[in-house]
Amino acid sequence: MYHKSPPGRYHLQLCRTLSCVLCKMEDIQGHLESRYGIHPGKKTENGMFSLALVECLGSCGTAPVMRVNDVYCENLTIEKVDRIIEACKRGETLEEDPMLAH
Repeated sequence: MYHKSPPGRYHLQLCRTLSCVLCKMEDIQGHLESRYGIHPGKKTENGMFSLALVECLGSCGTAPVMRVNDVYCENLTIEKVDRIIEACKRGETLEEDPMLAH
């Protein structure tokens, strides 16, 4: 995907196709917007996060799914999203904690 401007340090790609929508992807999106100020097509003021709503990430069996840079985060819940965002804020790599990435 081409970007008109550089994405955030952590580029979040939230799947918006049927499997993810049925598994409450819209709740995840709303939470990212209201709690963290991370909105689709935008970058946070500090440049740390950007969010894109994308078509199928190919992980329908583990919906809802979000890709953070190159790491797939599956079976998302609001609580898991909070742990992922806080880990990113601390500069941790998601690969170090398999509970965050899978």
